[in-house]
Amino acid sequence: MANKVYIESTSQETAQASEAISADSLASDGNVTTLDRTHDGGSENMIGCSDVTLLLDVTAEPSTDATAEVWYRISQDGTNWSDWRYSHTVGATIASADADLYDAGLFELVAPYCELKIKAIDYGFTCTLYAQGNRPEIQ
Repeated sequence: MANKVYIESTSQETAQASEAISADSLASDGNVTTLDRTHDGGSENMIGCSDVTLLLDVTAEPSTDATAEVWYRISQDGTNWSDWRYSHTVGATIASADADLYDAGLFELVAPYCELKIKAIDYGFTCTLYAQGNRPEIQ
């Protein structure tokens, strides 16, 4: 009988802690958590994960509808980091009517260490970015 491969979700990590982000600005570097895929006895919060599902929790909405972008940086050793790069735009408009939880898409973990943060576009808002790892499980 053949094995089946299922996708298991890990516990949710706070990729970027709650922060008020000004219009056309990135969240601060000090508010991000390293997503660690290594097996070396460190902070390994994403062991075996090939990607993460992102959720954007907007707790203080913008004054006018806005958009949000996901930005990332990577490291091979957890010390030397690339510069911040644009990944993708959150698919839904960040509504001015009410604070909400938004599907912020998938992000592929392409290096042993990765950090993610949000850029507010057009109008500022307060948000937290959550990452939930996805990894194959053979049964």
